[in-house]
Amino acid sequence: MNAAKALLLKNKNDLGLTNVPLREPEPDELLIRVRYAALCGSDYKLYQGTYTAPHAYPVILGHEWVGTVERIGSRAGSIWRKGDAVTGDCSLFCGECEACRTDKNHCLHVEKRGITVDGACAEYILVKEKHLYLCPPSADPIVYSLAEPMAVVVQSLQDRIPSEAMRGVRRVLIIGSGGIGALSLFSFLDLGIPEIVIADPAADKLAVIDRLPFPEVRTLHTDLNGRDDPRNGFDLIVEASGSGQALKQAIELLKPRGILVNIGHQGPIELPYGEIVKKSLTVIGSIGGTGGFHKAIELIRKYEPHIRSFISKVVPMRDVPRYFQTGVQSSKHIKVVIDLQG
Repeated sequence: MNAAKALLLKNKNDLGLTNVPLREPEPDELLIRVRYAALCGSDYKLYQGTYTAPHAYPVILGHEWVGTVERIGSRAGSIWRKGDAVTGDCSLFCGECEACRTDKNHCLHVEKRGITVDGACAEYILVKEKHLYLCPPSADPIVYSLAEPMAVVVQSLQDRIPSEAMRGVRRVLIIGSGGIGALSLFSFLDLGIPEIVIADPAADKLAVIDRLPFPEVRTLHTDLNGRDDPRNGFDLIVEASGSGQALKQAIELLKPRGILVNIGHQGPIELPYGEIVKKSLTVIGSIGGTGGFHKAIELIRKYEPHIRSFISKVVPMRDVPRYFQTGVQSSKHIKVVIDLQG
């Protein structure tokens, strides 16, 4: 095995199949046979040329993935076995700098798999042991391709918010029913939040969520343009849509001493800071999932069939270039997954 097929984004709007050379694992690496890679909003933006954070072309896409161990480096730990299901970090931290000692998501030398360096949309990839996580056996391992976005959720909600503050949260609003927003539901369910509302103008995505068997969860088909009655406001709002207008609306909808978690919007924006002061709001920004994978994998295992329902389209590797040409504007799917062996 000297080469592997991969999905190479040469430049914006120029995605195709290519062959990449393979080598033997370094002592601290494992060779992974990638089975599935889930698509993220950043993949679409990279393709369209609208991604604003650091990135590189050409690049092999993919930072949400699951695969199996094929070969093990000579100094890798004894926990790994050939055939183990694994997933891994998007943020490839060094583990040695000052920032890594506090939060590896802010590594001073960080690279982003599938964004600044080659990613997981390939039949085989090499991964350093420190960036790998073991997944439990599953009859349907595709769900663990969502471990990375679930880890982002865990970091923003269960790591960044003190437990004593979360205990006072009774009513939550999630803005956006894409992968991060939809997966946030399960973190809140796990925390026992009694009322969880998710808002989005995309009716097809909300219909999937409406079928979940959780009475705590309800949906709002809205773009949050201010015409909806918030009914006493919310204790906590997650902005996961990337909309600056939604971020402003969230400040209006929060109760005094409420918490605003921004995972989505990253552009410049003018905020009504007087309202933040007058309401004594807490505003939290969060990026990355490193540190959240173990809990994320636990949540996926707990809610596996419900999380599987969020994957409504699986695209064989050979059909992905055409899908990007014709399907990236679709708002029907919460998550689309690539079958790298299909």
